[in-house]
Amino acid sequence: MPSNWSGLFLDAVSIFNFLAQAHMDSQDNMQHIYNSQKNGFDTTYESRIISSMRHLFPNLFGKISSDGMDTSWYLPALQNPDKWNLNGVTGLHLQLERELPNVGLQFRNAVESAFKDSAKARYLAFELLYWSKKFALDLCNFIQKETLTSGRINTTPKRKHVS
Repeated sequence: MPSNWSGLFLDAVSIFNFLAQAHMDSQDNMQHIYNSQKNGFDTTYESRIISSMRHLFPNLFGKISSDGMDTSWYLPALQNPDKWNLNGVTGLHLQLERELPNVGLQFRNAVESAFKDSAKARYLAFELLYWSKKFALDLCNFIQKETLTSGRINTTPKRKHVS
């Protein structure tokens, strides 16, 4: 396997960071490239995967407080269901649905190029991409269903009332 391509092996959390990348302005993107090189990463794929490992949940769902604890029942970026899906026209749900195929295509091309001589590495990277995309879609469907049935986005499991 070629070295310095560990960033092409996605997991369920890091795929959301690549989805969020499409919404970075050029200055933030250039800063990310600079920081990646400064910290010794050969590719921005690697640095994005490493940084995703430090997150409790993906950044596009919001940031938690500085002490790392969040006692709310809601995802910080989605305290209002309209931020998830506003009349089927706008919202994070639609952005994710639009961007997921783009990230998939970007990674397919990068994997094909980086692992052209390693069938096993290519297979593993494609499997991880498939399952990461599936997780992202399943999570989006779950949040959408929860929003439609309850009118809110609640991250706490429903509890049965015991009398």
